[in-house]
Amino acid sequence: MRSLHIFIILIFLAGLNSNHALAQCRMRHYEPEIKWNAYTQVRGFYSDKAEGFEIRRTKFWIKGDTPLDGLSFKVQTLFRWGNVGQLVLQDVFLEYNTGPITFKAGQFVPKFSLEWSQPDAYLPISERAKVVDALIPASQTLGRDIGVETRFSPGNGWFKTWLGIYNGKGFNYRPKTDRDYMFTNRTLLTFSIGGLQIHAGGSTAYRKTTGAVFNRISGQNQLFAGIDRRFGLELRLKAGNWHLQTEYIKARLGNDESKGWYVLSDYDINPKNNIALSMEQYSDLLASTIDKPWYTVVWSHYFNEHNFKLVFDNRIQTDHGKTYYKSVLQLQLFFNS
Repeated sequence: MRSLHIFIILIFLAGLNSNHALAQCRMRHYEPEIKWNAYTQVRGFYSDKAEGFEIRRTKFWIKGDTPLDGLSFKVQTLFRWGNVGQLVLQDVFLEYNTGPITFKAGQFVPKFSLEWSQPDAYLPISERAKVVDALIPASQTLGRDIGVETRFSPGNGWFKTWLGIYNGKGFNYRPKTDRDYMFTNRTLLTFSIGGLQIHAGGSTAYRKTTGAVFNRISGQNQLFAGIDRRFGLELRLKAGNWHLQTEYIKARLGNDESKGWYVLSDYDINPKNNIALSMEQYSDLLASTIDKPWYTVVWSHYFNEHNFKLVFDNRIQTDHGKTYYKSVLQLQLFFNS
């Protein structure tokens, strides 16, 4: 009898131990994986208007999984210079991935434009094209808005399309009685012909606003109310170490149009060096700005890929015999590469 009691106690203890081990296994299975990273860009610049040094931007973000399978999150902040340094909340969203369909909700970048979907830290040039900075939706609020978005991508990803609806007021904004909803769509096709990879697509945005200011289109003191439509076409080619991409974007504010384009080509000379050439032109609604094209030559040296790189960016514009120029020497460092 005593032996039976001891046997029962051992089974009970073994059961407790196995339950504890199973609980630990479940905890490990559902334990979310959290990652953080940050980077800073420090530059010196020299132009026909000014010269000096600046911290262009410093970003910090955390992202990871949640206990719900397929659900992830991201939170990102940005330190930037205005009249004084500012720390702002850029991104905060949840994303649920079911495979061919993805849902996103929160504050993030509405899908519109090829170059705006490419992180600036990985571009072969120090600044995005002016037409992209000016004409993307919510350009006046760092390209962010609050809303929901879904992506559909069947099969092996040769076709992707995003549909989104947003407040239309930009980031860090609490809506009251406004109904300036913004709708966006971006659709892409990706395929190959021999050794040439081709990426082609287009973007649209629509909003009826009761009052908005578009600094980079019509100036700081011009309030626009009416129908705001945006259109974009994009193409990217890749063959070996050579890349080329181009976009055409147009914004129609009522009866007024602002538009522009760029062509950007770069080549990896070797794993440590890259050279890029760019030509861009942007026409806004301000009579005081110069609409002539800018020409850019860029050399980048990678000490540790994009985690630690040096960029030497030179651009020039001519208008009625006068030359405008800007040179930038920028150092980029990731902190958790």
